[in-house]
Amino acid sequence: MAAPAGAREGDSWMGFCRRIVQRPAIPLDDVHTGPLDKFYNYGRLPMKMTLNLLIVVLLMVELLVWVPTDNKFYNNSVLSLSYYFTPTGQVGVNPTLTYTFYDVNDIRDFMVRSHLHWWQLDQNPVGLFYHAEGEDGRAEYPTMSFSQKVEGTYSGEIGKLTPDVRAKTITCTLTRDNPAGPFGIPDPERDYTHIPPECVPQRAAENEFGKVSAIDITYNFNSVRVQGPAETTIAYEWEIKQEFLMSSHNGAVEFSLSYEMAKLGIPESQVGDTFWHPYCFLGLVCLLCAVWDLCLRIKAIHKEKRMGATLPVVRGVLEEDKQNEAAAAAAAAVAAAAADARPSGQRSHLAVQNSFAGSRQSHTTNTTNSSMVYDEAAEYGVAEDLRETDSREPWWTISDHRFQWLVVGSVADCFVITSRALHLWVCTATSSVPWAVLITRSTFNGIGVLLVWVVVLSHLENQPRFYLLIKTLFRGTPKAFRFIAGCFPIMVGYATMGTVVFGGYTDSFSTLDGSFVTLFCVMNGDMIDDTFAATFFEGSLYLMVFSRLYIYSYIALFIYAILNILLAILEDAYFQVKRQLIEGLREEESVSSDSDDDALANNSPTNLNTTVPMHTRQATVPAQVPRQEPK
Repeated sequence: MAAPAGAREGDSWMGFCRRIVQRPAIPLDDVHTGPLDKFYNYGRLPMKMTLNLLIVVLLMVELLVWVPTDNKFYNNSVLSLSYYFTPTGQVGVNPTLTYTFYDVNDIRDFMVRSHLHWWQLDQNPVGLFYHAEGEDGRAEYPTMSFSQKVEGTYSGEIGKLTPDVRAKTITCTLTRDNPAGPFGIPDPERDYTHIPPECVPQRAAENEFGKVSAIDITYNFNSVRVQGPAETTIAYEWEIKQEFLMSSHNGAVEFSLSYEMAKLGIPESQVGDTFWHPYCFLGLVCLLCAVWDLCLRIKAIHKEKRMGATLPVVRGVLEEDKQNEAAAAAAAAVAAAAADARPSGQRSHLAVQNSFAGSRQSHTTNTTNSSMVYDEAAEYGVAEDLRETDSREPWWTISDHRFQWLVVGSVADCFVITSRALHLWVCTATSSVPWAVLITRSTFNGIGVLLVWVVVLSHLENQPRFYLLIKTLFRGTPKAFRFIAGCFPIMVGYATMGTVVFGGYTDSFSTLDGSFVTLFCVMNGDMIDDTFAATFFEGSLYLMVFSRLYIYSYIALFIYAILNILLAILEDAYFQVKRQLIEGLREEESVSSDSDDDALANNSPTNLNTTVPMHTRQATVPAQVPRQEPK
């Protein structure tokens, strides 16, 4: 049977497996060697890399197979609801869930039309929608709640110094006879004695709209998804809320539609079949892989902390080895030169060979001592007095970016574990799963997918050509963040000034958040012309001039100066990393050529202890002198 990849010549499967378990890597190789190099050189399986790639594959399978159908279902449901419960109806593929009313008759007509759409919900929409039933088996009627701020007539309060502003919250049930509550037009032919007095339609609806600060109308209904992701029928419970906000500004009413959805539980008889479906079972496999990977990374972080204390000592021993090797090589070269300087009859070839033998023995002794220090440092750590002589760098920066990648990988595993656990709950729950759980599952799943893909880059750390972007970000991001922190107060000042000056007559600067969004878009070259038009107020010459100076100065400062300086910082970091990459590749080529020269020297006649002419020995002796590595 052929030996596996990474096995040595003559290894069997049993020997290869035994070597995987028994042969550890020395500390410096464990830090500066990639996972594949460890496998080929030491037989160590790259478990963290394997688990990371397996998690990526499992998440991508779910993303490509089931997530698109789920997104289609949710998107189509929201489009249908926006068509029936918003004033503008369905507009394109992105529904508009906000609107502004300027006429109370439009508000009243929209309330009546929305109630009619709800009543016909199980007939007109394309899909399985039906009314939610109460305890009596009847449909749950929509409810209206509003806060009444002023009692009496609206006109009667004008001119009073201390109007009666006692607030009270009123809740009304909207029926076919009274679809708009107290804001509808009364019908003389209908009997309203069974309706509470505060919910009876008023004749002066305009006054009633003026006496409230907000109106909330809630609709409850259910929907059925016949072919769910686990090939089962799934029922959902929807809550649609229409909000009319009157207290924002005078003369208009702001409308917004919000919705929440809860997944109803499945029968207990279907839990087993649903659990073993790939939609749920692959989530369990991904959960176990993430837990395993998290344990390995926590163990690696602990090992990294110990190794961070021992690495300076090991590096010191390595530096001492290099100095000893250089001294031994220099001594051998001096001895060889002295032997060559003697007369031919007095030269002792045995003395020259002894000098090289001593050099090799010194090198072997130093290597053995280094290996002992490696083992002791890795197994038992170092003494406190040696730790005090450590470098000034903290232990998590000793081994380049290993610690940072371990932390990022652990955080990614935590997000994946949480999202997969919620996924299993959603799949097999026999009770209702609230909207917050569904949103949390989607959010954690998205963050986990992003982080596990980012962690894939950590396995390329020992491939400089592929790792150029990450090294650039590690080098340039701290400087960029410091620069951004220094510019942020200027951004806050511009946003605050825009809100104060222009917020009264343009929606782009009506709030501080809106001002930040508008200025950020302008800084990236978007909405520049729209911002000029939005801030240009023709009713005042002062505001016309001020708006132009405001936009001109902002563009000149943030686009021409700050943004270009930020790009220059990242560009400088890129060129520094690229320069280091080129120098490292040159050193590798130099070391490779030195290794080739040493291989030729080891195959020379002198090392074979054969008798050769004197001139041949004189030509081969210098080739055995070890070269001093460039500093």
